[in-house]
Amino acid sequence: MKKIKKFMMTLTIVAFMFGLANIGSVKVQAASPSIDKSVTYNLYKGQVGFGSVWVRNPVTNAKITGLKNSNSKVIEVRASEDASYPHLEIKLVGEGTTKISFQYAGKTLTQKITVREYKNPCKLLKIGKTNYAKCFNKSGHYNHNKRTKNVTGKITIKPKKGWKLKKIEVFNIFDGVKKVKNNSKVTLSIKGTGTGLYAYFKNTKTGVVQRLELGYGRGGFKTGENIYD
Repeated sequence: MKKIKKFMMTLTIVAFMFGLANIGSVKVQAASPSIDKSVTYNLYKGQVGFGSVWVRNPVTNAKITGLKNSNSKVIEVRASEDASYPHLEIKLVGEGTTKISFQYAGKTLTQKITVREYKNPCKLLKIGKTNYAKCFNKSGHYNHNKRTKNVTGKITIKPKKGWKLKKIEVFNIFDGVKKVKNNSKVTLSIKGTGTGLYAYFKNTKTGVVQRLELGYGRGGFKTGENIYD
């Protein structure tokens, strides 16, 4: 019996040590810091545009150093001093492409940034009797606020020359994201946080994809407002 007990104790110790070894290996395999490889911003007329680059999987006490920007005519960029949420703060300057890079926790992180002048790709965006196309002349995000009832109607979208409609999506907190076909019925609901409708267009010459976002709900300060994001 003593030999059996001794053997069982040995197995327990080995299992415990093996467990610690596994824990150690999990820590080593933890996700390393990263950022998006490429980002595109819209430049709106009469508006000062801003952006940010957030470091995923931050490391305690690590800092952003060696920040470089290849084209200062496109953006101005600086590193935030907030070590808990490491990120870069960006101000849009003009159209073009730039590459930023910096060191963080022993890694060099890079991102390609494209800034383009916003253009409304939509000739017609009609839901029921309402045509929202002109609402997107200023920006790609328009909120139709202070709505008092749901609207169900046929959605018809026609892109301008040089653009192609790629897909349509509808979102609400109850059903999540659902794809919608052009010229089909769609419901804009005011329940919860309301409904978000997203139409994606692709420029046939440049390949640039532009998303239009229509928000429909009870909230907001104005009946209709453009959002510059």
